Amino acid sequence: MKIDSDKLKAAVMSYYRFERGGVCATEVTYSKVGGMADVLVDMDDEIIEIETKIDKVDLTVHEAVKPKHDLMRDHIQGNEHKFPNKFYICVPRNLEKTATKFIEETNPNYGLIIFDTRVNKIDSRSVKVARPAKKIHTVYNQKIKKAIILRLCSEIANVYEKKANNEEDSSGKTKAKHKRDNSKPVQRQPKERQPSERMKTYLEEIE
Repeated sequence: MKIDSDKLKAAVMSYYRFERGGVCATEVTYSKVGGMADVLVDMDDEIIEIETKIDKVDLTVHEAVKPKHDLMRDHIQGNEHKFPNKFYICVPRNLEKTATKFIEETNPNYGLIIFDTRVNKIDSRSVKVARPAKKIHTVYNQKIKKAIILRLCSEIANVYEKKANNEEDSSGKTKAKHKRDNSKPVQRQPKERQPSERMKTYLEEIE
């Protein structure tokens, strides 16, 4: 099985939803300083962030320089509302030692989740908690919870929108009415999805 970040996210989501009973969403922007979480989980009494990494350089270089790690380690007092209660790094088995070293050097309160690269199917058993995280702080933030719910609703809406459009395309009812000029290929750049106005309001309130 070829490993990518989406597979790690799917396994983490499955674990926290079906094994732990949490409410999960991916790519949640929860505060300006905290940035975007790969996976954010609401456990009803605490918020858990999981960062997924499949590349050593991405973990030890790119992740290490994020300012939120310094804040969560040295300046959490007074900034509790900006961060989750617990933080995990999730990596494939071959990066376990690298991730353990990263945690020890960055914040020993962080936890570690290992993705089993030997699996043929992604489910809740594809990952295991190798190192339980300790609480960074004890403040349960309702606004971060709302950010999770809003993002989860967006993900569900996107799934149904895509499904509905695919069904119409396959039935032949919504095919293009105009022929494309193949002599001038269209170069499309992927658009980065921006937070909605409602989400921006939540982020400003959190800050």
